[in-house]
Amino acid sequence: MNQGIHLVDLLLWLMGGEAEVVGASGGVVNHEIEVEDCVVAALRFSGGAVGSLVATTAAAPGFPHRVEVYGTRGGAQIEGDALVRWEGDAPRTRPRAPDSVAAGAGASPTGISTVGHTLIVRDFVASIREGREPLVAGEEGRRSLALVLAVYEAAGLGADPPCPR
Repeated sequence: MNQGIHLVDLLLWLMGGEAEVVGASGGVVNHEIEVEDCVVAALRFSGGAVGSLVATTAAAPGFPHRVEVYGTRGGAQIEGDALVRWEGDAPRTRPRAPDSVAAGAGASPTGISTVGHTLIVRDFVASIREGREPLVAGEEGRRSLALVLAVYEAAGLGADPPCPR
């Protein structure tokens, strides 16, 4: 699930609260690798919302990451880095589906772009030089990591997930 941690950041930010893992399962289902290639989790957020998290490199042919948020007043679907659907009370410019979206980590862990990480590190260095707070505080990363570790624990994967053969 390491490739999906930035999506965990986004999920926590969108839901605006802490998450509790209700249940999770995962393991190696398709690859001869030393870490899980599929994890699913059911989540409950402090504001009462529920959600699910699915992370896999076992699905062929591999699809771009996708975040979907639905509520009583509308919903949004983000695929790759594009807002592909928005329905709701608030007026918005109609999103346009991207011409093509790279498969990303869904096809292979090597499909992860480093652009987001590069921007975060650049901002962190700049914040030190400029004596200001970074755009993303360390507490946010800690919160996301805590959720990922809780998913591992709930799935029985532990800190060092085994590779069943």
